[in-house]
Amino acid sequence: MTSARIEIDFELARMIMLRYEELYDNKTPVLSEHFCFEGYAPENISYNIKKLVNAKLITARLSMDWHSEKLGARPTGITEQGWRFLKAAKDEKRWTEAIETVLAQDGPESLVPLKVALFAER
Repeated sequence: MTSARIEIDFELARMIMLRYEELYDNKTPVLSEHFCFEGYAPENISYNIKKLVNAKLITARLSMDWHSEKLGARPTGITEQGWRFLKAAKDEKRWTEAIETVLAQDGPESLVPLKVALFAER
């Protein structure tokens, strides 16, 4: 039995950051269950949280249990670059153009190219 390859999901990454911002704005305690999204397996969510950490967009508590029924990661903060990324990601036109630019580069293994594309002067 082979498992499907987990990949970066730009929309999921943006959803994770938007959810954290919502919790932060409402002064709600951040719990792992806040980052469960319908249609997404826990390992995909955890993988994308880890990629957000690697891109220095968020901070998170990471566990070694990546393939369980629970999340193996929970955001704990958004970095300065992350807040800038999130602000740019809310502009749908800019977001779509950045994704198109990155996807034209043969599918990224990190969120850094998307960050660069979003931060590019328009």
